[in-house]
Amino acid sequence: MRRGHASRIRSLRGGSSGGSWVPGPVTQQAWRWPARPRTSNWSLDAGPAWRELPRPLASGVQGPHLSSMPRPSIRPWLTKWYLDCITRKGDCFIGYAGRVRLGPIGLAVTSALLGFESGPTTRRWRLLDGRVPKGTAAGEVGWKSRWLGVHGQWTTTAPSRRRVLHESNALRVTWECMVPGGRARVRFGGADLEGYGYAECLSVTGDPAALGLRELLWGHFAGPLTQLVWLVWRGAEPLTLVLWNGEEVPGATVPDAGVVLGRGQRLGLGAPRVLRSGGVGDTLPAPLRLLVPASLYGIREVKWIAEALLGNGRDPAERGWAIYERVTWP
Repeated sequence: MRRGHASRIRSLRGGSSGGSWVPGPVTQQAWRWPARPRTSNWSLDAGPAWRELPRPLASGVQGPHLSSMPRPSIRPWLTKWYLDCITRKGDCFIGYAGRVRLGPIGLAVTSALLGFESGPTTRRWRLLDGRVPKGTAAGEVGWKSRWLGVHGQWTTTAPSRRRVLHESNALRVTWECMVPGGRARVRFGGADLEGYGYAECLSVTGDPAALGLRELLWGHFAGPLTQLVWLVWRGAEPLTLVLWNGEEVPGATVPDAGVVLGRGQRLGLGAPRVLRSGGVGDTLPAPLRLLVPASLYGIREVKWIAEALLGNGRDPAERGWAIYERVTWP
Protein backbone atom coordinates (compact mmCIF):
# COMPACT_ATOMS: atom_id res chain seq x y z
CA MET A 1 0.00 0.00 0.00
CA ARG A 2 1.32 3.41 -0.93
CA ARG A 3 2.23 5.84 1.88
CA GLY A 4 -0.41 8.40 0.85
CA HIS A 5 -3.23 5.83 1.06
CA ALA A 6 -2.03 4.51 4.40
CA SER A 7 -1.87 7.99 5.94
CA ARG A 8 -5.43 8.72 4.82
CA ILE A 9 -6.68 5.46 6.36
CA ARG A 10 -4.90 6.27 9.63
CA SER A 11 -6.54 9.71 9.69
CA LEU A 12 -9.99 8.12 9.32
CA ARG A 13 -9.26 5.76 12.19
CA GLY A 14 -8.31 8.61 14.50
CA GLY A 15 -4.78 9.54 13.43
CA SER A 16 -1.45 7.82 13.72
CA SER A 17 -1.98 7.19 17.42
CA GLY A 18 -4.75 4.72 16.64
CA GLY A 19 -8.32 5.94 17.25
CA SER A 20 -11.31 3.88 18.27
CA TRP A 21 -13.31 4.43 15.10
CA VAL A 22 -13.33 1.45 12.75
CA PRO A 23 -15.47 1.41 9.62
CA GLY A 24 -18.26 -1.18 9.77
CA PRO A 25 -20.39 -2.79 7.12
CA VAL A 26 -22.40 -0.53 4.83
CA THR A 27 -26.12 -0.49 5.73
CA GLN A 28 -29.10 0.55 3.66
CA GLN A 29 -30.42 4.09 4.27
CA ALA A 30 -33.44 4.26 6.55
CA TRP A 31 -35.21 6.82 4.40
CA ARG A 32 -34.85 8.83 1.21
CA TRP A 33 -36.10 12.26 0.26
CA PRO A 34 -39.06 12.08 -2.11
CA ALA A 35 -38.09 12.96 -5.64
CA ARG A 36 -39.25 16.36 -6.83
CA PRO A 37 -41.61 16.51 -9.78
CA ARG A 38 -39.89 17.48 -12.98
CA THR A 39 -42.11 20.51 -13.41
CA SER A 40 -41.51 23.57 -11.24
CA ASN A 41 -45.20 24.46 -11.08
CA TRP A 42 -46.45 22.32 -8.24
CA SER A 43 -50.21 22.21 -7.92
CA LEU A 44 -52.50 21.18 -5.09
CA ASP A 45 -55.15 20.22 -7.63
CA ALA A 46 -53.12 17.19 -8.63
CA GLY A 47 -53.96 15.41 -5.39
CA PRO A 48 -52.49 15.10 -1.89
CA ALA A 49 -49.90 17.80 -1.27
CA TRP A 50 -47.39 15.77 0.76
CA ARG A 51 -44.63 16.59 -1.72
CA GLU A 52 -44.85 20.22 -0.74
CA LEU A 53 -44.20 19.71 2.97
CA PRO A 54 -40.89 20.96 4.33
CA ARG A 55 -38.48 18.06 4.08
CA PRO A 56 -37.90 17.51 7.81
CA LEU A 57 -41.66 17.17 8.27
CA ALA A 58 -42.18 14.95 5.25
CA SER A 59 -39.49 12.52 6.32
CA GLY A 60 -40.40 12.36 9.98
CA VAL A 61 -36.92 13.50 11.07
CA GLN A 62 -36.89 14.99 14.55
CA GLY A 63 -36.02 18.69 14.60
CA PRO A 64 -36.36 21.71 16.90
CA HIS A 65 -39.53 22.01 18.95
CA LEU A 66 -42.24 23.85 17.02
CA SER A 67 -42.59 26.56 19.67
CA SER A 68 -38.89 27.43 19.35
CA MET A 69 -38.93 27.84 15.58
CA PRO A 70 -39.49 31.28 14.01
CA ARG A 71 -42.87 32.01 12.45
CA PRO A 72 -42.93 32.80 8.72
CA SER A 73 -42.89 36.46 7.77
CA ILE A 74 -43.78 35.94 4.11
CA ARG A 75 -47.22 36.77 2.74
CA PRO A 76 -49.62 33.85 3.13
CA TRP A 77 -52.25 32.78 0.66
CA LEU A 78 -55.34 30.99 1.96
CA THR A 79 -58.56 29.60 0.51
CA LYS A 80 -61.10 28.10 2.92
CA TRP A 81 -64.39 26.42 2.08
CA TYR A 82 -67.10 26.09 4.72
CA LEU A 83 -70.21 23.93 4.27
CA ASP A 84 -72.95 22.77 6.61
CA CYS A 85 -76.20 20.85 6.71
CA ILE A 86 -78.88 21.09 9.44
CA THR A 87 -81.77 18.66 9.76
CA ARG A 88 -85.19 19.73 11.00
CA LYS A 89 -84.54 18.24 14.43
CA GLY A 90 -81.17 19.98 14.85
CA ASP A 91 -78.56 17.39 13.85
CA CYS A 92 -75.79 19.05 11.87
CA PHE A 93 -72.76 18.48 9.69
CA ILE A 94 -69.98 21.05 9.32
CA GLY A 95 -67.17 20.64 6.81
CA TYR A 96 -64.01 22.60 6.04
CA ALA A 97 -61.60 22.31 3.13
CA GLY A 98 -58.58 24.59 3.00
CA ARG A 99 -55.47 25.30 1.01
CA VAL A 100 -52.65 27.44 2.33
CA ARG A 101 -49.51 28.55 0.54
CA LEU A 102 -46.62 30.29 2.27
CA GLY A 103 -44.01 31.10 -0.34
CA PRO A 104 -42.87 27.78 -1.86
CA ILE A 105 -44.75 25.69 0.72
CA GLY A 106 -48.28 24.49 -0.02
CA LEU A 107 -50.61 22.40 2.13
CA ALA A 108 -54.16 21.11 1.89
CA VAL A 109 -56.31 20.07 4.85
CA THR A 110 -59.91 18.98 5.33
CA SER A 111 -61.98 18.50 8.47
CA ALA A 112 -65.54 17.65 9.39
CA LEU A 113 -67.79 17.71 12.44
CA LEU A 114 -71.00 15.80 13.08
CA GLY A 115 -73.19 16.98 15.92
CA PHE A 116 -76.43 15.37 17.07
CA GLU A 117 -79.17 16.97 19.12
CA SER A 118 -78.44 14.37 21.78
CA GLY A 119 -75.14 12.53 21.78
CA PRO A 120 -71.43 13.10 21.32
CA THR A 121 -69.90 15.24 18.59
CA THR A 122 -67.72 13.47 16.03
CA ARG A 123 -64.69 15.29 14.60
CA ARG A 124 -62.24 14.21 11.94
CA TRP A 125 -59.47 15.94 9.97
CA ARG A 126 -57.11 14.93 7.21
CA LEU A 127 -53.86 16.59 6.30
CA LEU A 128 -52.68 16.49 2.67
CA ASP A 129 -56.22 16.05 1.33
CA GLY A 130 -56.60 18.18 -1.79
CA ARG A 131 -60.24 17.29 -2.47
CA VAL A 132 -62.14 20.57 -2.35
CA PRO A 133 -65.80 21.38 -3.07
CA LYS A 134 -66.74 22.07 -6.68
CA GLY A 135 -69.41 24.57 -7.66
CA THR A 136 -71.47 24.83 -10.85
CA ALA A 137 -73.18 27.72 -12.63
CA ALA A 138 -76.53 26.15 -11.73
CA GLY A 139 -75.98 26.93 -8.04
CA GLU A 140 -74.89 23.47 -6.93
CA VAL A 141 -71.86 22.51 -4.87
CA GLY A 142 -70.54 18.98 -4.61
CA TRP A 143 -67.87 17.63 -2.27
CA LYS A 144 -66.47 14.12 -2.21
CA SER A 145 -63.42 13.14 -0.18
CA ARG A 146 -62.54 9.49 0.37
CA TRP A 147 -59.82 10.39 2.83
CA LEU A 148 -62.24 12.30 5.01
CA GLY A 149 -65.21 10.02 4.29
CA VAL A 150 -67.52 12.81 3.09
CA HIS A 151 -69.93 12.77 0.17
CA GLY A 152 -72.32 15.70 -0.07
CA GLN A 153 -74.41 17.81 -2.44
CA TRP A 154 -75.66 21.37 -1.84
CA THR A 155 -78.29 23.13 -3.99
CA THR A 156 -79.03 26.82 -3.53
CA THR A 157 -82.49 28.38 -3.48
CA ALA A 158 -81.16 31.96 -3.24
CA PRO A 159 -78.82 34.02 -5.46
CA SER A 160 -75.13 33.51 -4.83
CA ARG A 161 -73.11 36.52 -3.75
CA ARG A 162 -69.43 37.44 -4.17
CA ARG A 163 -67.86 40.46 -2.48
CA VAL A 164 -64.37 41.84 -1.88
CA LEU A 165 -64.48 42.62 1.84
CA HIS A 166 -61.08 44.31 2.01
CA GLU A 167 -58.44 45.36 -0.49
CA SER A 168 -55.15 47.14 0.20
CA ASN A 169 -51.46 46.81 -0.60
CA ALA A 170 -51.04 44.47 2.37
CA LEU A 171 -54.18 42.36 2.18
CA ARG A 172 -57.05 41.23 -0.01
CA VAL A 173 -60.07 39.35 1.40
CA THR A 174 -62.73 37.92 -0.93
CA TRP A 175 -65.93 36.26 0.30
CA GLU A 176 -68.16 34.16 -1.94
CA CYS A 177 -71.45 32.86 -0.57
CA MET A 178 -72.21 30.14 -3.08
CA VAL A 179 -75.21 28.69 -1.23
CA PRO A 180 -76.74 31.38 1.02
CA GLY A 181 -79.52 28.92 1.68
CA GLY A 182 -80.89 25.78 0.13
CA ARG A 183 -80.98 22.04 0.48
CA ALA A 184 -78.19 19.61 1.33
CA ARG A 185 -77.62 15.88 1.49
CA VAL A 186 -74.48 14.62 3.23
CA ARG A 187 -73.03 11.24 4.16
CA PHE A 188 -70.33 11.25 6.83
CA GLY A 189 -69.26 9.03 9.71
CA GLY A 190 -71.85 6.38 8.93
CA ALA A 191 -74.71 8.91 9.06
CA ASP A 192 -76.91 10.29 6.29
CA LEU A 193 -78.20 13.84 6.80
CA GLU A 194 -80.68 15.80 4.73
CA GLY A 195 -81.93 19.30 5.43
CA TYR A 196 -81.02 22.96 5.14
CA GLY A 197 -77.70 23.68 3.41
CA TYR A 198 -75.13 26.45 3.32
CA ALA A 199 -71.76 26.88 1.54
CA GLU A 200 -69.20 29.67 1.26
CA CYS A 201 -65.58 30.23 0.25
CA LEU A 202 -63.15 32.75 1.77
CA SER A 203 -59.89 33.74 0.03
CA VAL A 204 -57.14 35.69 1.79
CA THR A 205 -53.90 37.03 0.31
CA GLY A 206 -51.62 38.76 2.79
CA ASP A 207 -51.47 38.97 6.57
CA PRO A 208 -54.95 39.08 8.21
CA ALA A 209 -53.42 41.14 11.04
CA ALA A 210 -53.65 44.12 8.67
CA LEU A 211 -57.42 44.20 9.32
CA GLY A 212 -56.92 45.11 12.97
CA LEU A 213 -59.81 42.88 14.06
CA ARG A 214 -60.85 42.58 17.69
CA GLU A 215 -63.96 40.46 17.19
CA LEU A 216 -65.78 38.69 14.38
CA LEU A 217 -69.40 37.55 14.41
CA TRP A 218 -70.75 35.23 11.75
CA GLY A 219 -73.81 33.05 11.38
CA HIS A 220 -76.71 31.92 9.27
CA PHE A 221 -80.35 31.08 9.90
CA ALA A 222 -82.18 28.40 7.92
CA GLY A 223 -85.95 28.23 7.90
CA PRO A 224 -88.69 26.96 5.60
CA LEU A 225 -89.08 30.36 3.89
CA THR A 226 -86.08 32.47 4.85
CA GLN A 227 -82.31 32.08 4.68
CA LEU A 228 -80.41 34.72 6.64
CA VAL A 229 -76.61 35.26 6.67
CA TRP A 230 -74.66 37.78 8.75
CA LEU A 231 -71.03 38.82 9.01
CA VAL A 232 -69.67 41.46 11.41
CA TRP A 233 -66.14 42.82 11.84
CA ARG A 234 -65.35 44.83 14.96
CA GLY A 235 -62.04 46.64 15.06
CA ALA A 236 -60.06 49.12 12.99
CA GLU A 237 -62.27 48.58 9.92
CA PRO A 238 -65.83 47.76 11.09
CA LEU A 239 -68.10 45.89 8.71
CA THR A 240 -71.69 44.64 8.90
CA LEU A 241 -73.11 42.53 6.10
CA VAL A 242 -76.53 40.82 6.25
CA LEU A 243 -78.16 38.81 3.45
CA TRP A 244 -81.88 37.95 3.35
CA ASN A 245 -82.45 35.15 0.81
CA GLY A 246 -79.30 36.25 -0.97
CA GLU A 247 -80.13 39.98 -1.02
CA GLU A 248 -78.22 42.52 1.07
CA VAL A 249 -80.22 44.20 3.86
CA PRO A 250 -79.12 47.83 4.40
CA GLY A 251 -79.27 49.18 7.92
CA ALA A 252 -79.38 45.78 9.65
CA THR A 253 -77.58 45.46 12.97
CA VAL A 254 -76.13 42.45 14.76
CA PRO A 255 -76.00 42.58 18.55
CA ASP A 256 -74.25 39.84 20.52
CA ALA A 257 -77.27 37.51 20.13
CA GLY A 258 -79.62 37.70 17.15
CA VAL A 259 -80.10 40.05 14.21
CA VAL A 260 -82.22 43.23 13.97
CA LEU A 261 -83.47 43.72 10.42
CA GLY A 262 -85.71 46.77 10.65
CA ARG A 263 -89.48 47.12 10.15
CA GLY A 264 -89.86 45.25 13.41
CA GLN A 265 -88.20 42.11 12.03
CA ARG A 266 -85.80 40.39 14.38
CA LEU A 267 -84.06 37.04 14.64
CA GLY A 268 -84.04 35.65 18.16
CA LEU A 269 -81.81 32.77 19.24
CA GLY A 270 -82.80 30.07 21.70
CA ALA A 271 -80.65 28.10 24.13
CA PRO A 272 -77.41 27.30 22.26
CA ARG A 273 -75.48 24.05 22.02
CA VAL A 274 -71.70 24.40 21.76
CA LEU A 275 -70.19 22.73 18.71
CA ARG A 276 -66.63 23.92 19.18
CA SER A 277 -64.72 26.12 21.62
CA GLY A 278 -61.00 26.78 21.77
CA GLY A 279 -57.99 28.49 20.25
CA VAL A 280 -57.18 28.43 16.54
CA GLY A 281 -53.98 26.47 17.16
CA ASP A 282 -55.67 23.89 19.40
CA THR A 283 -57.23 21.94 16.56
CA LEU A 284 -54.47 22.30 13.96
CA PRO A 285 -52.10 19.42 13.20
CA ALA A 286 -48.47 20.05 14.14
CA PRO A 287 -47.19 20.86 10.62
CA LEU A 288 -49.84 23.56 10.20
CA ARG A 289 -49.02 25.12 13.56
CA LEU A 290 -45.53 25.76 12.29
CA LEU A 291 -46.80 27.51 9.18
CA VAL A 292 -49.52 29.66 10.73
CA PRO A 293 -48.39 33.31 11.09
CA ALA A 294 -47.77 34.40 14.66
CA SER A 295 -50.53 37.01 14.32
CA LEU A 296 -53.15 34.24 14.25
CA TYR A 297 -52.09 32.65 17.53
CA GLY A 298 -54.15 33.57 20.56
CA ILE A 299 -57.35 33.80 18.50
CA ARG A 300 -60.29 32.01 20.13
CA GLU A 301 -63.45 30.71 18.46
CA VAL A 302 -66.77 29.53 19.85
CA LYS A 303 -69.32 27.99 17.48
CA TRP A 304 -72.92 27.22 18.46
CA ILE A 305 -76.13 25.81 17.05
CA ALA A 306 -79.50 26.97 18.36
CA GLU A 307 -83.17 26.92 17.52
CA ALA A 308 -84.19 30.35 16.27
CA LEU A 309 -87.34 32.42 15.60
CA LEU A 310 -87.67 35.08 12.91
CA GLY A 311 -90.61 37.45 13.26
CA ASN A 312 -91.96 40.93 13.83
CA GLY A 313 -93.79 40.36 17.12
CA ARG A 314 -97.24 40.42 15.49
CA ASP A 315 -97.45 37.71 12.83
CA PRO A 316 -96.57 34.07 13.51
CA ALA A 317 -92.80 33.66 13.68
CA GLU A 318 -90.80 31.46 11.32
CA ARG A 319 -89.00 28.69 13.19
CA GLY A 320 -85.68 27.29 12.09
CA TRP A 321 -82.07 26.69 13.12
CA ALA A 322 -78.99 28.91 13.30
CA ILE A 323 -75.30 28.08 13.31
CA TYR A 324 -73.22 31.04 14.48
CA GLU A 325 -69.84 31.88 15.94
CA ARG A 326 -67.79 34.49 17.76
CA VAL A 327 -64.06 34.86 17.10
CA THR A 328 -61.97 37.09 19.38
CA TRP A 329 -58.41 38.40 19.01
CA PRO A 330 -56.06 38.90 21.98
